[in-house]
Amino acid sequence: MYRKVLANIAKSHTFCARRSFANDLIKERFTSIHSTADLNAIELPLADVLREEILSKGPITFHHYMDRCLLHEQHGYYMKKDVFNTKGDFITSPEISQMFGEMIGVWCLSLLGKINAIDLDNLRKPANGQAKKKYGLLEFGPGRGTLMIDIIRVLHQFGLLNGLEINFIEASPFLRKIQQERITKQLQKYDIWMKYDYDESKKSKVERFTSENPDFYLNLRWFTMYEQYLFEDFGDLAFREFRENDPNNTPVVVLQHEFIDALPVHMFQFSREWGWCEKLVNVCHDYTKQRKFEYILTDGPNENVKKFLKPEETFSEEVRKTIKHGDTVEVCPKALVMTNSISELIAKTNGGALIIDYGENHALSDSVRGIRSHKYIPQDHLLEYPGEADLSAYVNFQALAHVARKTPNIQAYGPIPQGLFLESMGMNTRLEALWQVADSETRKRLESEYLRLVSPDEMGEIYKVMYIGRESTGEVFPFIEQNEPQVFY
Repeated sequence: MYRKVLANIAKSHTFCARRSFANDLIKERFTSIHSTADLNAIELPLADVLREEILSKGPITFHHYMDRCLLHEQHGYYMKKDVFNTKGDFITSPEISQMFGEMIGVWCLSLLGKINAIDLDNLRKPANGQAKKKYGLLEFGPGRGTLMIDIIRVLHQFGLLNGLEINFIEASPFLRKIQQERITKQLQKYDIWMKYDYDESKKSKVERFTSENPDFYLNLRWFTMYEQYLFEDFGDLAFREFRENDPNNTPVVVLQHEFIDALPVHMFQFSREWGWCEKLVNVCHDYTKQRKFEYILTDGPNENVKKFLKPEETFSEEVRKTIKHGDTVEVCPKALVMTNSISELIAKTNGGALIIDYGENHALSDSVRGIRSHKYIPQDHLLEYPGEADLSAYVNFQALAHVARKTPNIQAYGPIPQGLFLESMGMNTRLEALWQVADSETRKRLESEYLRLVSPDEMGEIYKVMYIGRESTGEVFPFIEQNEPQVFY
């Protein structure tokens, strides 16, 4: 039945598997900044920091440059201000419409029901009063907390907040404060009051909020790194093996929405003379170019080419024959390491991971983009404004699936287009329900939000959704057909 439903949706809404080039898609969705006067007029303290680092230690990898631009403790893009929503530099799907987060919440219910963590036939049955952890959510890069607020609204409607632990991975102290204020305020609407608990003695420095009601279990925890979350719950065992009866071995639903695209990437370029080289960032010494920084290539394969790109293993013999001078490839090692770790977590504790991001199901080149004030920064200015523009790169979903499937009893499903996922979860039905109680102006807004999220010409196709879960769990709607393993690149 599910296959027929999915096929009909795909047919009626023309969700085609159109293969497109990253730069073309970027230009379609963002308007180039015709004048960079607003950026040239501001101070760029991180540019000075990077310049001094390069002059003292030599050229740096783009991976290092991107990481510093986004997460430098003082001047990093995400560390000093609210960059989301219409008042920021870009807007994400949860900020566009509450319907997006609600559909993610419905999917979480579907997964928890499939693994028998909840009883789908008795969702509204009152809790038995036992204040203990039953299942958890783990969100990476929660932004302003909007996605989780919408998910909490869904869980509350079905009486599923008692027994829940929600964990957040957030590096930015500024964003952590916003998330904590907004989420605890949302819970107060349901007469759930949280108290702050911070233990200085713990190595992980976890920030925790617990329910004031001893008969109601609800935990909120914030970590700066995923490794801290693992250590907090499993100690040294997190890096070896889990105890069979550990109380923390409850099912966890992992959410990564527009998180992986913000992880730094290494850039590699093929040279006719040297073979595969890494692109580095150097200080521009040619003052006629009027640039602060510029790209240079290593003199042949460096250690990162051998460690991360691994051209002899990565590219098939057929692909190697097509590689030509100037071809580039981007690799995100952190995404692969994190996917491997999450896959192992799911294999041990049960649950699943939902990854939503813009990207393709193959290797990518020249996909790194910069955005400021909802406008696309031209490629030749990409290195010029460290700390003042968002940097991100397309996600290689095939690489994530390849890594996930290396873990025993773990399978990756998808990716499928975001529009197809949202429609399959019932977003059109939710729109109709909201439409019935809305005035004419609100109806126009709802329709606009809906089309922006599901239309192939907007975010419906460029954004993809992937599910990673136990192979023994089987298919979880709407991921109803298993992807066959493919060539890594």
